[in-house]
Amino acid sequence: MLNGAADILLFSDDNNNQNTKNVEKYNSNFDIVTFTTFSNSLSLKLNTTSQGTWSAFQAAIVTYVDGSDLNSCPLAGESFDFVENSEQIIPISNTFGSGEYDYKKCSWFFETNSFQQLKVVVQSIQIADEVELILNADEKMVKNFTSSDISQVFYFNGTSFNLTYEYKFANTTEIKFFLLVSAITLPSENYTTDGCQLPEFNDTLSKTIYTNIDYNIGYPAYQKCKNLINIPRNFEGILSITEYLFEGCCDKLSVIYGTNIVQPIGWDNKYPNFYTINRDVDGGELVFVSDGNTQSAGFTAELQLYGNNISPLKRTYI
Repeated sequence: MLNGAADILLFSDDNNNQNTKNVEKYNSNFDIVTFTTFSNSLSLKLNTTSQGTWSAFQAAIVTYVDGSDLNSCPLAGESFDFVENSEQIIPISNTFGSGEYDYKKCSWFFETNSFQQLKVVVQSIQIADEVELILNADEKMVKNFTSSDISQVFYFNGTSFNLTYEYKFANTTEIKFFLLVSAITLPSENYTTDGCQLPEFNDTLSKTIYTNIDYNIGYPAYQKCKNLINIPRNFEGILSITEYLFEGCCDKLSVIYGTNIVQPIGWDNKYPNFYTINRDVDGGELVFVSDGNTQSAGFTAELQLYGNNISPLKRTYI
């Protein structure tokens, strides 16, 4: 599974009814989901349990030799041309099964043009000192990936890339990584405001709704939406994301205020964080910025105003 969200995903092996997997509340910002079969077909069903819940997903089927060969990483030796296939996303891993302990060396190759950047999302990574995971661009090393790069995104200039994984000698450390590699087209102009929506105010409930949600076509690449934040005198507000349907690694929702103070707004393990906003943030902005690919439905955020005496609630102060 590459991207998306769904209530329930049901995986099954068409030739082995004992080989199944159920995933509830799938959200690609938090879940890494793979399903492996050794037969020639599998099935994936999507079920919805909540009325009005948005569901969509992007997945890849990868065929590979699963064995002890020293070059047996999935898709090892393959070359991927993002100039001809600019929309594809390639899942890169040393194994789709359990981690490894033995020597192995694998390489993957990627081609882009001068109007693109290579995008690498590190969904998970657990490697040791005796392991190298190195990306070269035009025959120069541009990145040595480490375990500290987990949940980060990187963008690289160049046109010819070579990603090499080498486990130099056996050890007791389990080695495993999962990367999503794609290409983004550099914007020819400034960010677009297409798809941005005006806030909805409810004076009776002292609540403001901010959103760019489009359930049909999603938000565009390189979108930037700015929304003014108003905190009246003697009031505070609690801000949270109620719909987190965007690529959290790479598309950013932030509160920007004061002398360019930036506070990212997000979720923690599939649950929204609550941010208390005081009078100092009045006149600031809630800003959403997307990168060049992988657009989902968008976000919805709520700002609830209260008087200064706010009931206790676990939250982050801005």
